[in-house]
Amino acid sequence: MIGLIYFIGLIFYLTYRCFRIESSVLRSDLSFRLSGAICASLLWFLYLPLEIIRGHLFYNQMDYDRVIYREIVEDQIDEAVAESYAKYPYMSDEKEAELREKLRKGIGTLDDALNDCVYFSKSITKSQLAGLICYHFSKSSASQNQLEERYEEISPMSFVEKCVSNLPELTDRIKEDLSFLNLGEGYTSIRYNTRSNFADLLGFHTLKSGLTFYGVEVKSKETIPFYMIVYYDGWELRAFVPPHNLYNKETVEPFGVDEDADLVFLEDSLQESCFKSTMYKSYAKRLSVHRLEAQIEQTVNYLPLSGESPKFGWDDIEVK
Repeated sequence: MIGLIYFIGLIFYLTYRCFRIESSVLRSDLSFRLSGAICASLLWFLYLPLEIIRGHLFYNQMDYDRVIYREIVEDQIDEAVAESYAKYPYMSDEKEAELREKLRKGIGTLDDALNDCVYFSKSITKSQLAGLICYHFSKSSASQNQLEERYEEISPMSFVEKCVSNLPELTDRIKEDLSFLNLGEGYTSIRYNTRSNFADLLGFHTLKSGLTFYGVEVKSKETIPFYMIVYYDGWELRAFVPPHNLYNKETVEPFGVDEDADLVFLEDSLQESCFKSTMYKSYAKRLSVHRLEAQIEQTVNYLPLSGESPKFGWDDIEVK
């Protein structure tokens, strides 16, 4: 900000000197004065957008993220320490410091968390998001029969919830966003599951931040469902899988792909013995939809860049 003020002052000073120069020869030279003023104005108009982009949109946003995340981490650590004090009221200062250090390592470093952040730049309605999903769905060969039968009598949101089950493979960008999970073939998305751990976050939702997303469970015949959302980032559809979820963090695969590896991971995570028949349910009981929603809000951040409303939607679908 100080650099910006200095630069503005310099521009005004140079412009003023161009018009107030004492030399009688240059004073009468109108072209010199005009060219000086034009050059100063051009420098100003070139500098201003760069300063806004560099300083306001990126630097301040990242600073804000760091402050907010640090507060979240410290709150989590304070809660855990308070619980430990309740169990062990005579814990020494050294033990507390050791506990806090372990908790910080367990939660993860600040830089790692910020690297996981993704951004959206355009707030859209649930209907707009549903229309864009439907439009991409209409490009698949298997969609035409469903569209022909229901296009005239159903809304885009209802169509997505009842008919679209190929979200993991809907677009190349969504497949890229899910590539870290090593998904094979045969994965489908499920909207309706009243017994799901994620039941309250399935379907279309809009958060206070302005993020509109469509939440689904994703599974194959052999695997346990995990949760993902599809949202519009201002340019294209994206997928996000919250880390607080039902998948193996060690093998980075859905539960059920390798049950032996799942058993080892779950016993380490739960700090208790698990049986294959109940291990997934035991882990699922530890999940909280409130924490899941908080992860979405903390990771998918609003950043007002040059995003646009979706160019395609329900009305652009061509039904044969």
